[in-house]
Amino acid sequence: LEPYVDFLNIMTYDIRTLAFFFSPLYKAKQSKAKQSKAKQSKAKLMIVEKDGTWDAPIPSLGPHALAHTNLTEINQALELLWRNNINPHRINLGLAFYGRSFTLEDPQCTQPGCRYRDAGRAGPCTNTAGVLSATEIQGILASGGGGGGGMRARQTLDVAAAVQIVVWDQDQWVSWDDEVTLGLKVEFANRRCLGGTMADGEEEGGGAVAWGGWMGTDLGTGGRNGTTV
Repeated sequence: LEPYVDFLNIMTYDIRTLAFFFSPLYKAKQSKAKQSKAKQSKAKLMIVEKDGTWDAPIPSLGPHALAHTNLTEINQALELLWRNNINPHRINLGLAFYGRSFTLEDPQCTQPGCRYRDAGRAGPCTNTAGVLSATEIQGILASGGGGGGGMRARQTLDVAAAVQIVVWDQDQWVSWDDEVTLGLKVEFANRRCLGGTMADGEEEGGGAVAWGGWMGTDLGTGGRNGTTV
């Protein structure tokens, strides 16, 4: 942790790394974190995504399609910080302007937690299996599918997780955040008195437009309640 404190103002952790860092197994490092906190009072932590295809070979996790920005899991990670006396004002919530996609093992099982057999098909712009930009997802919804034939695209709001789930072409599944779920996450950050939010993947497009519309401000000019964009 210390080299980052010396050279960066923003430190980024994914949820699982953060959970391990503040677990009882990592007590020796906790004192380091608190010393670093005192050393640089303006340091920020950015909480970002977790679930992806890298979980497949891990026995305790396995190949299950889960939302990468699940608000329930984010809240659990934050609880670990509060137990270690971390000031909420020094925590920024990372907001993703892209989706994590999977190819489902069973097209009849499309709920979060269903098994996948591979990453989702690459999009025409991102050209990366398992990742779709907000613009690509919006295109799938607008056209009714991704060109693979079969079931038309349908979107479902997971209220508890504060994410949108899109299923199309029989076996394609992606979780992402639109204007509705971005708003839910910002409201959550405000309720938990976090220092603000930060955009991850704004270059992917689409999500940035939704974000700017929800904030009621031009991107780059700052947002309300300490939000960083």
